[in-house]
Amino acid sequence: MGEAYVWLAKTEARAKETDCDWVLDEIKKIVESDEFNETDDGDEAGTDENEAEKIAELKEKAENGDKDAQFDLAERYFSGDGLEKDWDMAFIWYKTAAENGHVFAQVCTGEMYLHGRGTERSFAEAFNWYKKAADNGESWGMDNVARMYYNGEGREVNYKEAAKWFEKAVALDNKGSIYALGLMYLNGKGVQKDKKKAWDLIEKAAKLGNPAAMQKLLSRKG
Repeated sequence: MGEAYVWLAKTEARAKETDCDWVLDEIKKIVESDEFNETDDGDEAGTDENEAEKIAELKEKAENGDKDAQFDLAERYFSGDGLEKDWDMAFIWYKTAAENGHVFAQVCTGEMYLHGRGTERSFAEAFNWYKKAADNGESWGMDNVARMYYNGEGREVNYKEAAKWFEKAVALDNKGSIYALGLMYLNGKGVQKDKKKAWDLIEKAAKLGNPAAMQKLLSRKG
């Protein structure tokens, strides 16, 4: 949380210097949000009887084929929420949920393969799972397919394919893709260079709360 406060303070100061009022409004929303202001109330989360019962019920549902329970169990193993952090178990349950059609679990399975967490690293498997999620309409699947084409991870660099998949994710208001596509228009990679369109996209991403887009926009106004 300390790093978040430092970043917000720096961004707020820069916004004031450049008279960027809407950025100040976005910062205010972030600071006032419940998620930003969460504090540790000292509870022994994950060790009391109620938590143990919840986890037991979750495991039972997961073992009985409930894909949402399988995904939730994977999330707990991944983060160490109520269970000892275990990426091997997280991978098993992410992949099980993914195979049962949980779309965001398909994205997470791709992430585990991409970074070699709980399984051997494989760009090919990462791409396959991201593509499954993308084909099922998940914008983060589309975003990651685009990034693998852009970075040449497990395949040849292909900026046109990257732009195509970023465009699909942009249509679903994926703020990471909006910013990435803006940079592609700014630099003319995979698309014809168009600075107006580029900055329109970057501003849209910033207004949706993308920190990198906010900083890029403020650096332009400085």
